[in-house]
Amino acid sequence: MRQARAAFWRARFGAAGELIKSATKHAHAARLLDVEAVIEHLIGPLFLRAFITGAPIDRAFIKTTARAAVHLAACAGSVAAETAI
Repeated sequence: MRQARAAFWRARFGAAGELIKSATKHAHAARLLDVEAVIEHLIGPLFLRAFITGAPIDRAFIKTTARAAVHLAACAGSVAAETAI
């Protein structure tokens, strides 16, 4: 069961990671981006509302969550770029 779950999530993170990399391919620090962290920041709030709080997942919430993940990606890229210097 553990191996099946790991394989399932590895495939999902891989597919989502390709989308994120494609969307950020022109960004200066995209190669330094922690794709898994961005995905976790997208999934976490959705999971919390869907399975814990039961709060609605509406269009505004999805936009806010996506913007926060993009901000995280931009900040993480900035920090990684500064660290690489």
